[in-house]
Amino acid sequence: MPQNLHKSTTVGTIDDANELLKEAIELYINENYTEAIDKLSLAHKAFLANKDIASVSVCLSLTGAAKYISKKENYYKSLLLIEESKFLAESTNVKSVIAVNKYAFGQVYFDEN
Repeated sequence: MPQNLHKSTTVGTIDDANELLKEAIELYINENYTEAIDKLSLAHKAFLANKDIASVSVCLSLTGAAKYISKKENYYKSLLLIEESKFLAESTNVKSVIAVNKYAFGQVYFDEN
């Protein structure tokens, strides 16, 4: 974990947040959802403080998907996070951010059906 980001409310730089996001994605891919959620939460706070809306959307999308995959009872909470991130993603008009959001929705809907 980058040194100036701790489990507390400390907010780091964009570079720190990008590193946390990268680590979170690796954890997500390796199905370590609890740790991925923790890192996504820290990255989300830093991106939010630095007004990086596209990255905030990515964090929310992946957090929603990870929460759902790790515990199916989080269905409604997960959908709320993903829906919030959809609004942000669409407002950025960045195709890769929108794609991450669609992936998160797809993950939940695929698992439900």
